[in-house]
Amino acid sequence: MPRIVVSGVPTTASRHIAVLDGMRALAIIGVIGYHTRPSLLPGGFLGVTLFFVVSGFLLTRSMVNLFERLRFSYPHFLRGRVRRLWPSVLATIAGTAILVYCMAPSLLPKVRGDALPSALFYSNWSFIFRKLSYFQAAGLPSPLTHLWFTSLIMQFYVLWPLLFVLIFQLCRSRAARAAVIGALALASSLEMLLLYTPGQDTSRIYYGLDTRAAELLVGAALAVLMHRHAGRQDDEFAHDPPHWQFFSRTVHVRGRELRVTGQQLVNALGFALLVVFCVCFAVVDPQSAWLYRGGYLLCALLAAAMIWAGMHSGVFMRAMGAKVCSYIGSRSFSLYLVHYPLLIVLNPATRATPLPWWGYLGQFALILAVGEVFFQLIEAMRGTPCLPWFTRAPRPPSRCVRQHRRARAWHSRHALRHPHRAPAPGGCGGHRRRRARRAGAHAAAQLAGDRPRARRAAAP
Repeated sequence: MPRIVVSGVPTTASRHIAVLDGMRALAIIGVIGYHTRPSLLPGGFLGVTLFFVVSGFLLTRSMVNLFERLRFSYPHFLRGRVRRLWPSVLATIAGTAILVYCMAPSLLPKVRGDALPSALFYSNWSFIFRKLSYFQAAGLPSPLTHLWFTSLIMQFYVLWPLLFVLIFQLCRSRAARAAVIGALALASSLEMLLLYTPGQDTSRIYYGLDTRAAELLVGAALAVLMHRHAGRQDDEFAHDPPHWQFFSRTVHVRGRELRVTGQQLVNALGFALLVVFCVCFAVVDPQSAWLYRGGYLLCALLAAAMIWAGMHSGVFMRAMGAKVCSYIGSRSFSLYLVHYPLLIVLNPATRATPLPWWGYLGQFALILAVGEVFFQLIEAMRGTPCLPWFTRAPRPPSRCVRQHRRARAWHSRHALRHPHRAPAPGGCGGHRRRRARRAGAHAAAQLAGDRPRARRAAAP
């Protein structure tokens, strides 16, 4: 779920995938709705499955690009993931401790007990060993319970690159790599099936990396299947037109002719899957046995199909990339981190009267406001070796910088066409003319592919 500030896992490709913003927005709405009032969205916990699929997709897509460019370094890659997650998690723990100390001191022992496992990314296994169920928390739940997700994600970041290196080296085709990853996902889902016992605690199954890896691996398999070789000049995901894009049929409905194309069917598939997830959020019971007997894997496959449908231009892609979806999706990680402690404090177990509808709207507005502040102060800032939140991410170039770049590009083109009389930015008199001649000769030699000659021409 962590976004690349990029929404959830960094990527080397420059293309923004709009459908992922919509999926993050849908997922965080479901999770917040479930934690606010489980009876409101009983299946909102499936938003975590959407986050898993998106995270596995983006992480594997980034690694494939790095592998093919021979630029992958495991220590550097892992350091980037730690710098991406650790500041946000530490800020969440510190903010939660302050909030609980001021508003709900009775929860301080639970915050103290979960702070270290959450900070070191093993809280999911801590909950397993302590047999703390996600769905049946006795008494007051810990305000840091939701950080089991970041712990599981970090464990996947540590282990998956090592395993994927072997898959990438041993399997030379995309189909073979995807088949191996699919087999691993099937094995994870089978383990969940074997460990599940109706009527008993499901914390081991729900929190375990080995049993939840299927959802992450489905996203990884999709990234492998949709990847194009980095040496191609066209866009990485702009595949040659598939056969379904040329599909066209004329359907007669009540005496009228309707033309159905392949693109319309893909858009219809995307919207149908969106409706399916909305219905699942509203009706799925978290204790249903079918979820542990392939249900989570099925939801992950439907989420992967939604990503595939949204990566083809059309109405569905534009709808999932709408401004409101883009905004909520870009803040989804920050909203996830801040929403649970706020809801625990705002909805104490000792409350006797139900909260009115406008009270829930007020809580959601508060979560949005706090999430925006958290995003601007913590998540949107890039890391430094010591204090990763002190350096803000680079902003787009200003108007003056863009004008300066255009002027330099014009001077370069002019020097290439007229190397003996082209003006050069800066300098004066003979120095400017000599500089122009050197620049023109160097550019011409580069175009001719003569590297040694280019170095000699550039020498003073």
